[in-house]
Amino acid sequence: MTRRPKILYAGSYERDYPRNQQVIRLLRACQCDVTEIHEPFWERIRDKSRLPGGGLSLVMIAARLLVTYLRLLIRTAPRIRSADALAIGYIGQLDMLVLGLLARISRIPVLYNPLVTLTDTIVEDRAMTDRRSLASRLIWVVDWLALRNATLILSDTEENATYLTAQFGISRSRIYPVPVGADEEMFALASNRGDRSPGIQALFYGKMIPLHGIETILEAIRILYESGDEDISFEIIGSGQQEHLVRAFVESHPGISLVHRRWVAYRRLPQRIASADVVLGIFGATEKASRVVPNKVFQAMAAGAAIITRDSPAIREVLSHGSSALLTPPADADALAEAIRSLRNAELRTRLSEGARASFERTGSDHALMPGFSSALDALLSSGSDSPVSRQSQ
Repeated sequence: MTRRPKILYAGSYERDYPRNQQVIRLLRACQCDVTEIHEPFWERIRDKSRLPGGGLSLVMIAARLLVTYLRLLIRTAPRIRSADALAIGYIGQLDMLVLGLLARISRIPVLYNPLVTLTDTIVEDRAMTDRRSLASRLIWVVDWLALRNATLILSDTEENATYLTAQFGISRSRIYPVPVGADEEMFALASNRGDRSPGIQALFYGKMIPLHGIETILEAIRILYESGDEDISFEIIGSGQQEHLVRAFVESHPGISLVHRRWVAYRRLPQRIASADVVLGIFGATEKASRVVPNKVFQAMAAGAAIITRDSPAIREVLSHGSSALLTPPADADALAEAIRSLRNAELRTRLSEGARASFERTGSDHALMPGFSSALDALLSSGSDSPVSRQSQ
């Protein structure tokens, strides 16, 4: 009997984040023996868009990081030589600098699942620091070192694979695109959509960051309100960098049917999707927004929702305008408002819903992702000449 590959999924990653859950699920589906070595750190910081203020906060974070990585090293070091590979998940840049280096010293291959780079998120998309600043250069170096420590890297789209190659000089042969998909068992619950109240209910959920284009969504809501489209109501769920825009909008437009909730438990999202007639994706005009298909779009696809999101090369990998979603130009509030209006048509909503679910089964389900993920895993394990599996086959 062939021994099951032993994979350590280790680090300070967000344990409940969908991408981490997905990769662990796919590893186990590939008959891997997965052991999680997890020390919580990022779960304690819900809003990561705000940099810590004050020297004391920075000292406390540094102290917590030091304790976290001492614990991780103590727990990981004794097991790493008996493992066939180390997997590092999201958020994993610092994990790669510590545990990734330990694995490479131990001649164990490393699968890196970054989802996003710090450069792309902090510097380019959210513009939290000037691109020419010393901080931005240090962030780039952290990303570069993390990627260099990896044997193989998972990206979420072909566009992001190209970005990693262009931005950091990573060989394209080391990058395997695997879409983020969704937990289909969980989000399929939303496909039983039940009775509808009159009018159109639109749902947006996500972090309040430039990628999501919250300004475009709010402007579309204003256009609809001033045009007398009072049968359209909105629910916005989320907090973060641009949350103040939503609060200010709600305060200045008391007559609009808009509910803002800062947070809803992850397990409640299928219920919120099921109560909506349309789920709004992303609408930002940033470069990053053109390269991603976010978790929530795949979740809405799995739930069989009618989706409106911005058009982009990445989104065209999984959705088609008019048949599985309505795709609008980036940062175009007029186009978004018109798309929402068009979904008063129940037949159109049904067509988009059925098309979205069918597209999910082709592009985002675990079954659809297994061939590409299995190829990445085979390449990873064959690259570790000193790993137990490789030694066994020699």
